[in-house]
Amino acid sequence: MRKLYEKAAAILMFGGIIAFVAYIAYAAVGNALWAEYNPVTTDISSLSAVGAPNQAALAPLLAIYTACFLLFVTNYLVWSFYSGKSVAFKVGAILLFGMALVSSFGYRIFPLEGDKTQMTLQNAMHIVVTVAVVFLSIAALFLLAVGYRKTADGRRFGGALLAASAIFTLLGATNPIGMGAGLNILGLTERAAIYSLHLIIGAIGFREGRVMRQRRIEIN
Repeated sequence: MRKLYEKAAAILMFGGIIAFVAYIAYAAVGNALWAEYNPVTTDISSLSAVGAPNQAALAPLLAIYTACFLLFVTNYLVWSFYSGKSVAFKVGAILLFGMALVSSFGYRIFPLEGDKTQMTLQNAMHIVVTVAVVFLSIAALFLLAVGYRKTADGRRFGGALLAASAIFTLLGATNPIGMGAGLNILGLTERAAIYSLHLIIGAIGFREGRVMRQRRIEIN
């Protein structure tokens, strides 16, 4: 039973990579199908806003992304406890799991509506969800970096993750800075932050999946 779980867990780790690819495809296809859409000035959330075109065509990609992302973070959380990781690692995995839930269900419940510059209740809640996702992501990544650095075989990866977390934090800060400065580049700054986040998560999934498979080979 234990070997079966570890085999399944190793496979599910690669869900982080699939989620990253599906999200990139979702944004790219949405941009291609919507002639008036400007990826530099328009945020990704507009692709799934109330009344946005091509939602039916984009739904499969969004579903694949959501399913793979949730499977990955759930598996990652269970694995952090199963393998006896440090407290920092476990808390980081819990926060990453919470971020995935808030993102997956929060944006579905509160999509943008009408003129996004008008602060309707739904648009306000969309912003609240975004703020929660950003801060949960930052906290999760830094704690995971600390957790990896506490392991004998994860110090180098933890150092790289720490640097990547700092970069993601800086990229996330460009959104409010750009808006406050009146720069019409929300789509560009948002993409830089979101793509970097999912690239980091994909790298974590790839690393864990590869390490777990290697350990299974050595044991067998």
